Amino acid sequence: DDIYKLLKQFNYHITKIDYFQGSCIIVIEPRYSKDMTEYWRKRTDVFYHITHKDNLKKIFKRGLTPKVGKTRIQGGYRYFPEKVFLLADSEYAKSNIEEIIRNKQLSDEDYVILKIDLKGHNIGLYKDDFYNDEEFVYTYEAIPPELLTIIELKDLK
Repeated sequence: DDIYKLLKQFNYHITKIDYFQGSCIIVIEPRYSKDMTEYWRKRTDVFYHITHKDNLKKIFKRGLTPKVGKTRIQGGYRYFPEKVFLLADSEYAKSNIEEIIRNKQLSDEDYVILKIDLKGHNIGLYKDDFYNDEEFVYTYEAIPPELLTIIELKDLK
């Protein structure tokens, strides 16, 4: 419990705990990472989000809302505070989405890709430090349903 308090005091959180060959490996991330809002606003207004089809009714009613949760990644789970994860529109979007789908062990029937057009909306974007690529970002803000469109993977560049 003390470690959680200390991490919170310095704006960090535990994102992954693994056990390997008798050792405990703890991965921590900053609560607030590099602000990428201006960087991406100069390049694009379009971002993508992958979600399970079962979430669509709620998403198109309330929008994408930040939530605490966990997501399956290669080798276990990643835990995170209230965030909405996005992938920036780039030449790598399609391959990055395909990799996420593989890592989460999803089938075509399980997921949908939401295209998000943020043009004219001032939503903060932050680098997802879990990944090396700048295309992985997140926001702490809700994204209204009127900014969302369902697209097919084949429609990406």
